[in-house]
Amino acid sequence: VGELLRQAGASHSAQVWEEVRHLSGDSLAPNVSVLCLFGTDVPTLESVEWPGDSFDDPPSNATFATGDGTVLSASLEACPRWGLLQKQPVSVMRYKNISHSELVSQPAVFGEVLKLLGGQLETQDGSSNGRMRRRRRASPAPDVEA
Repeated sequence: VGELLRQAGASHSAQVWEEVRHLSGDSLAPNVSVLCLFGTDVPTLESVEWPGDSFDDPPSNATFATGDGTVLSASLEACPRWGLLQKQPVSVMRYKNISHSELVSQPAVFGEVLKLLGGQLETQDGSSNGRMRRRRRASPAPDVEA
């Protein structure tokens, strides 16, 4: 990835990649209580192909997969998996057909977060009163339908 970034003229990004690439993977759960909020089922760019070895020409093909319009589902699902890797609670709120950037501007999402912080909302894992409880390790969190 670092070499690809350098070829694309993004030497600073290549340097950052080299410095942080060892920090990826499920094994790096944060070991703190976590609330994961993200959109689902939005077409998200997965790959781009260029003809030849030059980025000067326009791409010849683009592939899309599911995600939140910015982040692919496989990466978004890393946060919920932390519940299997740590003792601290991990609560999940998924919003179908809401994009990455739309999430913070949706009144329903914002209202649910405020209710959760105020202890008035029960999350999918059954917690309330402003405290997140750890969900059972074997069961995936259900989706919130917006």
